[in-house]
Amino acid sequence: MKNKKIFEETTPYSPSKIQPALMTWKEYLDYYNEHDKFHPSESYDSTYKKINTYMDIEDFPVFIKRIKRGDVYFELRSDGKENINDITLAIFDKYKKCVGYASDEWGALLINVVKEYRDYGFGLELKKEYFKINPYKKSGGYTSHGLLLNKKFWISEIKRYMANGWYSLLIKRGDLTRERLKEILSGMDMVSLKKYAERLRGEKDDSMVVDWGNEKDIVVMVNDGEFVVYDKKLIDIINKEKNTEGFFIKKGILGHILLQSLMDGDVVIKRYYSANKDMDTLLSKLTATYSFLYKVKIKDMDSDLDNQYFKPTKERLSGKGVFVDLNKLKNQENASYSHIKNKYDKKETRHLIHELAYGVE
Repeated sequence: MKNKKIFEETTPYSPSKIQPALMTWKEYLDYYNEHDKFHPSESYDSTYKKINTYMDIEDFPVFIKRIKRGDVYFELRSDGKENINDITLAIFDKYKKCVGYASDEWGALLINVVKEYRDYGFGLELKKEYFKINPYKKSGGYTSHGLLLNKKFWISEIKRYMANGWYSLLIKRGDLTRERLKEILSGMDMVSLKKYAERLRGEKDDSMVVDWGNEKDIVVMVNDGEFVVYDKKLIDIINKEKNTEGFFIKKGILGHILLQSLMDGDVVIKRYYSANKDMDTLLSKLTATYSFLYKVKIKDMDSDLDNQYFKPTKERLSGKGVFVDLNKLKNQENASYSHIKNKYDKKETRHLIHELAYGVE
């Protein structure tokens, strides 16, 4: 069956103008990294927060395709520039935030994926799509991750030729010899590639890319003057791992507000975090309910606290008809832990989620 994949044509031959699958690995490197440049791994060490200070989905009007990781969908988009040498591709999450992009940098191709989403195949998606648009674009030098990415791309092109039976066609036409094919395939060492990848980073599991924030999964932790809004999928993850570290874990916290009483009996908001505008609305309702029940006045938010959507003001928080049933919220949260039989595990898991809320910004 292995030879059948290589030597039987199954799809009409439609090659790109540059054909990595007809190059040895060394020839591929000589072409795309012609000056044999390499850069330190930290040269393009972007974070999710930093990259989104300059990447805006509004600048990428052309939708290309959806990409699924775990149970979450991402969008690959283009800025739509007519000149293929200037075009930029980017991948955005469900919050319309960028997780990686491919663009021109001083005439060379730069692929940059944020640290938090590295090793989930986004770099390869960007490389493949960019290659379709501009196969001539070369690299200005590789980091260790960039080298690994390009070997994965080169191997994926070889596999594509195998699956389509294009090697068979080229051999039959006399455009490729079996000896040359063996020379090309000799560099396709998946074992070495895997070991190399493991040296660069630990294996990641894209099952941790969870679709946080579905309405049916939202629960609220109600404490005295404090509300933590979170996704109940966190309960099983933290109960199993007993660990609150990691970018994806933290995205399970959707909102957090901490109210502090003053000597005069009024209340100020000491901590405020909201993942999106819907959470802003819910936190406003929770705070208004607390103010009404305990007959306290909510003062303006501390000037050193900020939020990317808006600052909840006294006027926003005192609206009528926005109150919620806190006892109902408590019962809903308790029910989310009902499947955990050990009461100490329940208590520890809830404590860890509460602790996690303070680490989210």
